[in-house]
Amino acid sequence: MNNMKRSIRRIFWLLVLCFFLLLGYMGKLVLMDRDGISANSYNARLRYVDNTIRRGDIIDRDGEV
Repeated sequence: MNNMKRSIRRIFWLLVLCFFLLLGYMGKLVLMDRDGISANSYNARLRYVDNTIRRGDIIDRDGEV
């Protein structure tokens, strides 16, 4: 039984370590890599920032806006 408790304790600390590593990686992305990520050409948000795209008008059947 003592061996099982030790195994459970090891798994618990492994999960805690993985959680904090993931938290640290996400913090690094937010604090350090945000400029590179936002300027990446694969970022879909860049389409919405571009002001040269003119959106069409919504018209009804009579042709009025």
